[in-house]
Amino acid sequence: MNFQFKNWKAFRDQLKLQDIKIVTFDFAYEKCEFKIIYSMEQNAFYIAKRGTQTVFVLFLDWYKITDSINKDAYDQLKVCKDQPFDPKKPYNPFDFLLALDNHLKENVKFKKTTKTEYFTTTKKAIPDEEKIYFQRWIPHLNDNKNVTDKNLEKVKKILGFHYATFCKENNVSVGFTNIPNDLSFEVIEDPKKVLDEQKKKL
Repeated sequence: MNFQFKNWKAFRDQLKLQDIKIVTFDFAYEKCEFKIIYSMEQNAFYIAKRGTQTVFVLFLDWYKITDSINKDAYDQLKVCKDQPFDPKKPYNPFDFLLALDNHLKENVKFKKTTKTEYFTTTKKAIPDEEKIYFQRWIPHLNDNKNVTDKNLEKVKKILGFHYATFCKENNVSVGFTNIPNDLSFEVIEDPKKVLDEQKKKL
């Protein structure tokens, strides 16, 4: 999906000023209410439609969306718009993204996300079989192997640029799990601390 958030930097600057890595805020779109969690390190929006079990995730590459909106989310957004079906003019989710982008340029009222809130929301956004939570480091110093491009791409997408750079420079892979744990929250809440500790072990 080729969509770019124009107000992404201004929004992140607000978070940096308050030194918050993961935030929750409310967002209204047409007749629907949403709870949104944004993670600085992951550079991702987890979007939960209130009153439903629908949660979807938008991973960003800088300010650009890297994935398309899945069908379940598309159907729920279409309901919000409440427009009659027209095969010649189907609902376009860009309408939702533009509204969210405009919301980001305002003085968004956000709060720091708790670990429980993060896990209960993100678990609904990702199928159980997909492993997105950090589990462990896998150093390759003594096994004559190298971190794969596939693992680096996943690390960059799930954990962010800083972790991917660290893994590439130190030949370290990351093991993921589908079960949330304390460490999987800490790696996105305090990446500097986690990386500094790991560097001491190399």
